[in-house]
Amino acid sequence: MSLGKSKLDSFISYLSIFFPVALVIGPAIADVNLVLISITCLIIFFYYKILPFDKKILIILISANTYFIFCSLISNDILFSLESSLFYFRFSIFIIAIFYILKSNKNFIIYFTYVIFFLTFFVSLDGIIQFFFSYSFINLFIENNYSTTGRISGVFADEYILGSYLVRSLPLVMGLLIFLKERIKISKFVILIYLLSVSSAIFISGERTAIFMLLFIFILSF
Repeated sequence: MSLGKSKLDSFISYLSIFFPVALVIGPAIADVNLVLISITCLIIFFYYKILPFDKKILIILISANTYFIFCSLISNDILFSLESSLFYFRFSIFIIAIFYILKSNKNFIIYFTYVIFFLTFFVSLDGIIQFFFSYSFINLFIENNYSTTGRISGVFADEYILGSYLVRSLPLVMGLLIFLKERIKISKFVILIYLLSVSSAIFISGERTAIFMLLFIFILSF
């Protein structure tokens, strides 16, 4: 019985660690990843009768999802609104799953930090290479249209979300590095190169909102 739970714990941990990579690959892969995490999480909770936090938090999450569905039912376009609200509960389950993983796997946060750190580092370098050489890693698989648009998309191919992805990942990465500064073995020089690379990639992406958010992050940090 415990062996089965151990395998489920490992499976859900691997899926969660892979989640940042899934976001880069594409929204479909990320959604499949999220659904698998949610299903595995529900199996663990119902079969082993585990709740990783106080029931009050669960009530809040259920109430929030119920409210979203209610708003959709009274909207002008009910079906269109329900497309986003009806299955919004999977994000609540994802939050519960992360709570559970953090409690059951003490090394999860370290592995997750390494993955998202080096992933965003790679994505940044790839965007910078595309800016200077008009060539991206994605060119190995499909033809990129940088030469015709002049915009930087990097590994995201025809989706120009490079700056958005990096600027939303940056606070999480830096927060984790500060939180785990005694356990993460990454030199300050590497972190400095990382910040310069990510910031440069955000600026050359040409996304005004991302650039504004980056400046706002730096102001708050200082």
